[in-house]
Amino acid sequence: MSRVVHRSLSIGEDRLIASVAEFSTRETGTMSNLKLKLQSRVECPNPRNVFAYCHDSMGIGHLRRTLAICEGTAKAHPCASFLLATGTPYASLFSSSAPIDYIKLPALTKDRDGAYGCKYLALPMERMMRCRESMLLDAAKHFAPDVMLVDKAPLGVCRELLPTLRWLKQNRPDVRIVFGMRDIEDDPDATIREWTRNGVYEALAACYDEIWVYGNSDVFDVTKEYKFPGKVVQKTRFMGYVTRDCCDHATKPNSHQPEVLVTVGGGSDGETVLRTYLAEAAGRVAAAGGRSVIIGGPDLPSRFRKKLKIQAEQAPQVSWLDFEACMSCRMHQADLIVTMGGYN
Repeated sequence: MSRVVHRSLSIGEDRLIASVAEFSTRETGTMSNLKLKLQSRVECPNPRNVFAYCHDSMGIGHLRRTLAICEGTAKAHPCASFLLATGTPYASLFSSSAPIDYIKLPALTKDRDGAYGCKYLALPMERMMRCRESMLLDAAKHFAPDVMLVDKAPLGVCRELLPTLRWLKQNRPDVRIVFGMRDIEDDPDATIREWTRNGVYEALAACYDEIWVYGNSDVFDVTKEYKFPGKVVQKTRFMGYVTRDCCDHATKPNSHQPEVLVTVGGGSDGETVLRTYLAEAAGRVAAAGGRSVIIGGPDLPSRFRKKLKIQAEQAPQVSWLDFEACMSCRMHQADLIVTMGGYN
C-alpha cells in the first residue's frame, strides 16, 4: 500500500513553499531512483496519478495555487501526472510545464449573498449540480488516482464531492485523500457556524487522511481558532505558504520611463480600485513622467469593463489589458504595484 510522506517547508524560502508528496516503494520500483528527465512518460516504471479538485466559482487564486502545487510536485516526481477538475473557464489561459490535464466542469457563479448559480448554461441549478457530481465520480473511477487533493471546499461546491469521496473510501481505500486549505478562511465564529451547519468537521474526520494548511501555526493556528476536533487535529499539517517559482521568460529591456502596475486579480470586485486609480492617480503618474499598466482581470463585470476601458483610453500614458498570463513578468518590469492583495 502506498503512503504519503510530507516535507514541511519553512516561511521565506525562495521557492514553492508547499508539501511535495513522496510516494513510497511499490513492487515495480521506487520514485527516488528515477531520472529527473524522461523522454516518454510511458517509460516510467512506477507512474503516479494525482486527481485535484479546484474550487472555482470566483477569481483565479484557487486555480493558480493548485497549479503551483502540481508544478512543484512534478519537478520532484517526474512520473506523476495530474488531472485537475475545475469549472473555471480560465484554466487554459495559464501555461504549465507540468503534465496537467483538465476536466472542465460546467461553470458556476456566486452572488453577493453567497448563493451559487449557473454561469453560462440555461439549466436549473439542481440539474447542473447532478451533472458536475457525475463527472467528478466518473473521473475518479476511470483515472484511478493515487492521491486526491481537494482545494478550499472539503465537501465540494454544494456537496458535489461527497459521492466521489465515499466511493473512493469504499472501493479504493489505498487512495490518499488530502484537503488543502488556506489558513484564514473567515472570522472564526462564522467559520465554525458554517462548518458545523454543513457537517464539514464530520467529513474531515471520515473522508480525509490529511489536512494541509497553507500557512504557519505561529501566524494563525486553524486547529485552535476553528476548534478542530481531536481526530482532525491529528491529521493536520502546516505546510507553509505556497509561492511560485520565478518564471524563465526572457527579460524585456527596461524602459527609462517609470511604470506603475495596477492589478486586481480576477477582477470580480476590483472596479472601485480601478475606477479610483484612473480618476485620481493615472494623470499624476503621467505628469511625473511615468506610465500605467492596468490589468482588469477576466472576471471584471462587463458593465464596468466597458466604462473603465474608455476611461483608460482617454487617460494619458495608460495601457489596458484584460488579462495577463504571467503576472511575474509584469511585476518584474514595474517600479510600483497597486493591488488589492487577494488572499489566494
